[in-house]
Amino acid sequence: MPRRTERDILEDIRRVYTSLSPENLTCDGELSPTAVKTKKKRLQEELRKLFAELGREVGEEEAFLKAP
Repeated sequence: MPRRTERDILEDIRRVYTSLSPENLTCDGELSPTAVKTKKKRLQEELRKLFAELGREVGEEEAFLKAP
């Protein structure tokens, strides 16, 4: 299976960081605290896997500075 490009991985990292913003994480306050906790855990795990795929961690600021 071919490796994805850094650009593609960074795009997914930006998506996850955006999903972790408070308004997106809570669906503007519509989710229960339990649902928010579950969603946050899933997103953090996805971010960890993306960092592993990229070979390094990328902070939120760096991810958005490199946006196309």
